[in-house]
Amino acid sequence: MRRYLSGKNEYEGRLDRGRGMTQMKQRQSKVDPPILTPRERAILKLIAGGYKNKEIGDRLYIREKTIRETQIRIMRKLNARSITSVLDYALRRGLISLYEILESRFS
Repeated sequence: MRRYLSGKNEYEGRLDRGRGMTQMKQRQSKVDPPILTPRERAILKLIAGGYKNKEIGDRLYIREKTIRETQIRIMRKLNARSITSVLDYALRRGLISLYEILESRFS
């Protein structure tokens, strides 16, 4: 109880004795975690391709309301005010490619 009140860690003295274990290095991921889920990317690609919410819903077998909710979720994740700025960000970061958009729309 006295150690707790004094603010000392119970293992503090044991780790400092020449073992070099006073601080553990934090692991860093080699790959950035994906920002968007595969479903969000699919919807984003279709939006970029010029599809309307109804058309996207018909293609992916989901309701229009789900499309709108997904758009809002994507905008929140990317801290964007409009879907246009989301598309700009996604193109710049390589989340979607112009080639994929044109290929899906005109094939």
